[in-house]
Amino acid sequence: FLFEQKGIGPNGEVLGHHRATGIRPRFADRLKAAGIVLDPSVFDPARKQ
Repeated sequence: FLFEQKGIGPNGEVLGHHRATGIRPRFADRLKAAGIVLDPSVFDPARKQ
């Protein structure tokens, strides 16, 4: 994932969002082994949030 900064808010907070890059993280297999299943579309950069 990448964070796309859109600006700075009135109180100094960073404004933006994370977006998928299409790269599946290396820890995904460990999550699956622990019973945590992620939908593969989470990593799809074309997916709308």
